[in-house]
Amino acid sequence: MLANPHRPHTPNAEPAITVFAEDLDHIDACVRRMFDYWAGAMSRALAPAPGFVQAVTDLLAPRFELPRSLGAAIKGDDRELLRLTEDQFRVLDMLSRQRRVAVSGGAGTGKTMLALEKARRLAGEGLEVVLGHGESGGQPVPGHVRGRPAAGLLRAHPAGGALRRARQAAAALRCHRRRRGAGVLSLYRRSNAFPAGMLEIPLRDNLRNTRRISTLTEHFYQGPPMRALGPEGQDVERIAIQDGSEIERQVSRALHHLIKDNGIAPADIAVLMGSGRACPLRKGQRIGAFETTSDQAAEPSKVLLETVRRFKGLERSVIVLTGIDDLPAADETALRYCGLSRARVHLVIVATGATMERVGGGAGRR
Repeated sequence: MLANPHRPHTPNAEPAITVFAEDLDHIDACVRRMFDYWAGAMSRALAPAPGFVQAVTDLLAPRFELPRSLGAAIKGDDRELLRLTEDQFRVLDMLSRQRRVAVSGGAGTGKTMLALEKARRLAGEGLEVVLGHGESGGQPVPGHVRGRPAAGLLRAHPAGGALRRARQAAAALRCHRRRRGAGVLSLYRRSNAFPAGMLEIPLRDNLRNTRRISTLTEHFYQGPPMRALGPEGQDVERIAIQDGSEIERQVSRALHHLIKDNGIAPADIAVLMGSGRACPLRKGQRIGAFETTSDQAAEPSKVLLETVRRFKGLERSVIVLTGIDDLPAADETALRYCGLSRARVHLVIVATGATMERVGGGAGRR
């Protein structure tokens, strides 16, 4: 309350010279109202001195911004991406009566999630589900389907060529139908090479990555144009190293920043290596103070450490990507594209300055 210092006042002061909580957004108007009140009461002109209104505003209603932590930002972006992915399940609703479906699309378009959701729905209808998973070197089918009533899961190993694998899946289903009766065949692949007679559904919307991560992957993407529908997201973090001897120390620092400083759960983080041979990190060994695992479903308190090849088709909220400096020329583009696109909302790249320049976005910080 502002009042005439030469005149005593009781708690029943005039509302015109009282600042209420709802007035804090327009203190300047309150101050002028008070001066008008006292000008009338004292029968003389009164006006605030230059800078007085701003001084009172700063005193009673200072403005400040609370910076949003990286952990909070990641959770918010992840929720938006999850909503977009679940919205895409409407594709399955439209195709519920189709028995031969082929879905294609680039990384992040939701092929794996649609395949898993389709498997869950079929299992829920009492059907025996054969889920072929031939993209990750024989790695087990992702844990998303665990606990569902699917009686059979077929793990298909890579056999060379998208069309050959698609034909093998079709042959497996035909064999399965002969034993079990009529079946449903759905294929979800990045390639659009499918057996004849299937309804082909191309996916063109990137629902996995933030727009900043999606923009970075475009340097290595080879296929029809895609749209990134996710949130803008955080800047990609680039940590430059001189050579491979610095990888463990810099990855450890990155993990400390993510887990200790920003409260991100280890279960939301994966450290991916472009090449296990050229990278000093070893599965099951610590990275600095942080324990690693190759089975995060069984050990969620540890950080997942895996190669890009074996992580194909999977994703995490946060990816720390390293070991991408000396990749075989024939695999360089595919491995970098796959590694970059595994991150949903935050990506940390640990590589040499020269590799950073090829990836795009600058040489990184040390």
